[in-house]
Formats: sequence, structure tokens, C-alpha cells
Amino acid sequence: MTLDVRITVKPAPDSALTVDVAFAVPAGITILFGPSGAGKTTVLSAIAGLLQPSRGRIAVGDERWF
Repeated sequence: MTLDVRITVKPAPDSALTVDVAFAVPAGITILFGPSGAGKTTVLSAIAGLLQPSRGRIAVGDERWF
């Protein structure tokens, strides 16, 4: 199974940050890394369903989550 993420997220209405990511990863251990403030937590929150992306797609295999 593959996790497919192609999303755009604006974490807060007044935030200057817009996170725009696209990646697909196979089952197993995956590491998300980058500098502080890059949007790692925002991406993980969107995948977990805690934040709703502005647009895009989150799917595992054929099951669409968003």
C-alpha cells in the first residue's frame, strides 16, 4: 500500500505560511524532516485528519481519506 499526499494547507487564516506538498511513500517507516517552521507538523496534522487541507488528496491505496 502507498500513502499518496498531494495537498495545500494554510494552517491558520492569519498565517503567512502556505504548505504545498506532494509525495507518495510505500508501506514502512518514513521520515519527514526539514527546518523549523517548514510545515512538518502541519502536514502530519492534515494526514491525521486534525487539519483540513484547502485542496488536494490524501489516500492510502485505493481508500481516499481526503
